[in-house]
Amino acid sequence: MSAIERYGGDAVEIRVGEALFRLSPAAAQFVRAASAENTRRAYSADLADFVRWCERRDRSALPAAPDDIANYLADLAVDAEAPATGATGDGDGSSGPRRAVATIRRRVAAIRMAHKAAGLVDPTSHVLVEQTLDGIVRTFGSSQARAEPLTQDLLVRAVQAIDASTLRGLRDRALLLVGFAGAFRRSELVSLRVEDLAATVQGIVVTVRRSKTDQHGRGLAKALPYVDGPRAVCPARALQDWLGRTGMVTGPIFRGFTRSGDVRAVALHPGEVNRIVKRAVAAIGLDPARYSGHSLRAGFVTTARAEGVPDHLVMAQTGHSDPRSLAVYTRPSDLLADNALSWLRWDAGEAGARER
Repeated sequence: MSAIERYGGDAVEIRVGEALFRLSPAAAQFVRAASAENTRRAYSADLADFVRWCERRDRSALPAAPDDIANYLADLAVDAEAPATGATGDGDGSSGPRRAVATIRRRVAAIRMAHKAAGLVDPTSHVLVEQTLDGIVRTFGSSQARAEPLTQDLLVRAVQAIDASTLRGLRDRALLLVGFAGAFRRSELVSLRVEDLAATVQGIVVTVRRSKTDQHGRGLAKALPYVDGPRAVCPARALQDWLGRTGMVTGPIFRGFTRSGDVRAVALHPGEVNRIVKRAVAAIGLDPARYSGHSLRAGFVTTARAEGVPDHLVMAQTGHSDPRSLAVYTRPSDLLADNALSWLRWDAGEAGARER
């Protein structure tokens, strides 16, 4: 007897692209666990966009022809038909592709996955598609606009401007400080639970159960030691203040509020981290458009490297395994502040003496 027959009416139907599969509840749960919910939603939306493009042109989306995919990618890059902005956070197209190169790459991955799920030949591996994508990357480059880092000095100013006499203020202060100190990604931050915390005499150890680079849940421990200075700017104590005021002993740490001001039972959406950061920087006169939730992680790395913190200690917080990965956080201002030319002596008198 098959698993489906054994489960009878409890069989779960899962659609991948245009293919429909009937799985036992256990198998369906494992399939869903293979990728993050955000990834599944993004791929589903990406594939739906390609299907609409094909329908408007009376072309087949599954199976798709390599030349159709190549034309679709070109339209994403330059066609005025493609929206200039959207939920993916793409740019306005004024100095680059209509869709970010990363978005175009993800569309290719979604098309590839749909064909594999349907047992079809992968058309995205055709040389025509590969060369089209390579041409887009060479034309527009693969770099993307990055959020400004919320460095320690700016973070302290932002936190001190928050009214911590309110529940919302306590939450925002804790979220900003913990997000910075733990170099957390947005998704990691909102996924933290009270059960993930272990208090010690030196501070708090946070266990990150799963992350972007740890999809299999091996886990990563990050330390938030008590730091010298005002309690209001200590990440560990700010976290304790938030939990103590709310009385939470289990469940998500960072939550939203009801209209009446009560704390909800569910975790914040990752997008809310962006809004909290933008609100905080706007309060100290910074342009919120230049900052996002990623500014906390970038701010920690930027500050730590500027202070000469060894890379292995920085990586213990960020979760990176290769020091070269930290290079992505180098900003133009860093290049000027820490430049090889600053090590050279430019005294005209001494240089003239050496010439004689």
